[in-house]
Amino acid sequence: MDAAQEVIIPVVSAAGGAGKTTVTLLLAHFLSENNYGPILMMDLDPTAGLSLRLMGDSAYYQYSNDGKTLSGMFIDYQQGKSIDLLQYAAQIKAVKARFSEIEVTELLYDTYILPPGEDLMDIFTNFSTTGVGIPEALWGLLKAANISAFNTIIIDTAPFFDMRYTLAAVYGSERSLVVARPTLTDLVRTSRMIQSIDSKMRLYDPDKPHRYSILFNFNHNLLVREASTIGELGIKVLSRKGEVAKKAKPDNELKSILEKMIKMGRGSIDTIMTALSYFKDYSDESFPKYKLPMESYGSACKPISQALREFGREIKCNIDVEEM
Repeated sequence: MDAAQEVIIPVVSAAGGAGKTTVTLLLAHFLSENNYGPILMMDLDPTAGLSLRLMGDSAYYQYSNDGKTLSGMFIDYQQGKSIDLLQYAAQIKAVKARFSEIEVTELLYDTYILPPGEDLMDIFTNFSTTGVGIPEALWGLLKAANISAFNTIIIDTAPFFDMRYTLAAVYGSERSLVVARPTLTDLVRTSRMIQSIDSKMRLYDPDKPHRYSILFNFNHNLLVREASTIGELGIKVLSRKGEVAKKAKPDNELKSILEKMIKMGRGSIDTIMTALSYFKDYSDESFPKYKLPMESYGSACKPISQALREFGREIKCNIDVEEM
């Protein structure tokens, strides 16, 4: 599909373990299935979780040694060399051809991954420990490297406790996708993260508001009260065969915090009205190695399609979860 301008989707969270990397992969999966290519997944986490999950250890470290990474591109640019993203980002089918042992579903073969490289943390630290100057440097680099060659750029980030990576990602877009669990701790941290991002972004452009789309991602079989609580607010929680998860007694304190957070956003926060329910099929051991089975495909497609709509990308689900 053609698009007038590339779409940039920063995927952020206030805490680790919320599922940013899984959501990044699901976004790429459904975009690729709907012919929104070429698609770039940019790994802006120095621990390289996304890259390792897609490429494996051997391929990741070989591409790092070859300088085919974000940090390698930074170094070349600083040395005055001509750069092009396609020289550094690896197409998955090319990685597979070079390292036959990696397992990746064919739906992701045409997507690209830009690994962080082993020097990314040092490069960011050289700018400053507070992150000032990093966002402009990163997006100046990406524009010089012809980022517009990609239709959609999905950015997986480090958790917000090191805000430099989050701020660098969100600087390039007017909206971010926030992945969170519907727990008291996650909501408080998410609220603080949004306030902090807004404060920092005003330093760059006080007239440019940033928007947030919140996608709840959690195991509804373990967080039963939480599932019931967000259900009280109209957010669907799908289980197997498209059924809505059974209700328990809602947590009123959790409900109050969520309502306050949305109010605090003054219209800048949009909530995806279907949660992403946990399936083992989304785990590191299964995805993106294998094609998603029907039930997990259906339960993922609805919330992911709603999230993508916030960024101007319309996709069709080949399985209607309400009719499964």
